[in-house]
Amino acid sequence: MTSKKTAITVLVSIFIVGFASGLVTDRIFFAKSRNIHRHHRGGMVSKFTRDLKLNEPQQEKLKELLKTIKTQYDEIRTKTRPEYNKVRKNFHNEFIKILNDNQKQKFLKMEKENKKKRQKSDNRNHEK
Repeated sequence: MTSKKTAITVLVSIFIVGFASGLVTDRIFFAKSRNIHRHHRGGMVSKFTRDLKLNEPQQEKLKELLKTIKTQYDEIRTKTRPEYNKVRKNFHNEFIKILNDNQKQKFLKMEKENKKKRQKSDNRNHEK
């Protein structure tokens, strides 16, 4: 009985750590990248132009800098995505072991829906 409780505690801990690390990774790397995409479309250029009274050459240089930053964020995302996916897969493999058949079906459906949302988000980020 104790080993079963220990196993469940370990699996729940793995889930919590995996979820937390995924959330942190997303917030640190991917959210900033999404913000750069939005700002690159003109929000940041317009705000800086208005607030700092940038001239035309400064605006063009700012656009170039934002393009460079976007490339750098995309490189970071490309490098960290496999690790993020590995954590998610490890969680899946461990968590599925503790579910009954009905729970497994529901969980797999939830995962499929989340995967579609992630793909849509990734596609939107690459289009901008």
